[in-house]
Amino acid sequence: MAMFDYMESDAALLDRCEYLSTMNKKNDVKSSTYHKKYLKSDPWFKRKRKYEKAYNTHVGIVTMKKTGEPIGYCITCLYDRGRRGVIEEMYVVEDYRDRGIGSKLMQRALYWLEDKVDAQEIFVVHNNTQALRFCEKFDFYPMYYQLKRK
Repeated sequence: MAMFDYMESDAALLDRCEYLSTMNKKNDVKSSTYHKKYLKSDPWFKRKRKYEKAYNTHVGIVTMKKTGEPIGYCITCLYDRGRRGVIEEMYVVEDYRDRGIGSKLMQRALYWLEDKVDAQEIFVVHNNTQALRFCEKFDFYPMYYQLKRK
C-alpha cells in the first residue's frame, strides 16, 4: 500500500474526481444504448452540483504516491438533513483493482457515515455484478429495483 496516498476531505476535493468519474460513467454504459443516453443527461457538472448541495459531503481519493495521479475515489453524501447516507460514486481504475484500494475507500466512507446516519445506501448500475459482489462484502444487498422508461 505504500505506493498509494489516501486523501479525505469535504466537497473541496470534488474537482479531483472529475476525470475518474467520467471514466466510471463511460464504463457503466458501454454496452447499452439506453445508458449511453443517460450518461449524456447526467454530466459531471450536474452531479457535482448535487454533491455540493448535499447536507454534508465526504470525498476519498487514492493517488499514486510518485505521480499524484488519481486512481480511485469515493463520494459519500448525507441527505434529508443528515438522516440518510448515500455512497454516490466509487471507482478504482481497472489496472489497480484487487489490491484492496476499493475496500479501503469503502471502509473509510462507512466509518465516516457510522455515527451520522441509520440508513446507508449505495446505487449500482443494472447488471454490474462485479459491483454487487463487492458491495455484499460490506453487508449491502439489493432492496428494490428502480425501473425507468426509455
